[in-house]
Amino acid sequence: FYYHNPETGKFEVHPWDLDLTFANNMYGDGNHDFKLKVAQNPAFNTDYQNRVREIIDLLFNRDEGYRLVDETVKFVWTPGEPSLVGADRRQWDNHPRLNHKDRYYDISRTREF
Repeated sequence: FYYHNPETGKFEVHPWDLDLTFANNMYGDGNHDFKLKVAQNPAFNTDYQNRVREIIDLLFNRDEGYRLVDETVKFVWTPGEPSLVGADRRQWDNHPRLNHKDRYYDISRTREF
């Protein structure tokens, strides 16, 4: 979700879920009103594309990307301990609207976190 930080005056993107934070292929099509409005404004779109390129170049490469994932995993999951990952999994696995236990993990190649 998008958060307007009053201290910096800037918007920040915050992950809101543990299993679909960076995926757009399970539910919905990945289009969001905010993103669409930015894309329609040429000045904003240029700034947006430049910023996305900068983030991808700096963070989403093998070295930095894997390091960030490892740091996040240490925060949310410790083998054999209660964790946010387990709580999130139980919430969605048992959600009545899904009608099927472990649906998300059925489509996961490794069937695990």
